[in-house]
Amino acid sequence: MQNGAKGVRILLSGRLGGADMSRKLESRLGSIPLSTLQANVDYAQCESVTTYGVIGVKVWVFKGLYTDDEEDQIDSTAAGARARARGRR
Repeated sequence: MQNGAKGVRILLSGRLGGADMSRKLESRLGSIPLSTLQANVDYAQCESVTTYGVIGVKVWVFKGLYTDDEEDQIDSTAAGARARARGRR
């Protein structure tokens, strides 16, 4: 993978190969944590109009986690920016 990417996911959907029924085709290289806010993930989607119909393309590129030494770090103020409480208080 180029440019320091740690994971790539590509999803194609529509009438692939001119089939009668639409389907989805997914390809993955590496892993992409989509459920964490600290992940630096680029996402793009595009549509292509063909003679058989529309084919959708979605791409996710995982560049790594936001850390203290990167200049494009996002400071979270969610829940008062406190660590989550564990157990009973």
